[in-house]
Amino acid sequence: MTFFAAVTEFFDVTIDRLLQSDDAQFYSNVFANMSFKSASHSAFGEAVHRPTDAKHYLEEHIDFAGLKINTTPQKQLLFRTVMGGFAQSLGYHYNHLDGEQPDTVADVKKRMAWLLDWLQNGVLLKEDTHA
Repeated sequence: MTFFAAVTEFFDVTIDRLLQSDDAQFYSNVFANMSFKSASHSAFGEAVHRPTDAKHYLEEHIDFAGLKINTTPQKQLLFRTVMGGFAQSLGYHYNHLDGEQPDTVADVKKRMAWLLDWLQNGVLLKEDTHA
């Protein structure tokens, strides 16, 4: 499975589980009290450099062909980038549940689709050039 197909599927399933399951209140409490350091530990294990089951699974099951990535540090940076966007989107959701326009599950999924599209296709219009 390609990187972007895998993370799209992961985020779709995970968003539903975190925000709509019987455990949604538990996850809300976890995210409300999570720091950057604890989020990093949750995603990457006690020490970021130590291999974890999630890292091994990704290395073995995601096809990175077609990406400008060919080293483990590059793969890890890409993964941390999308996971950081995911955590920020969830944080935004939890912080905007009680506002005049509460954030919805669809809003979270839309933000993640934007982020992944921008990473995959860029944010510049095709006719734009830069020096």
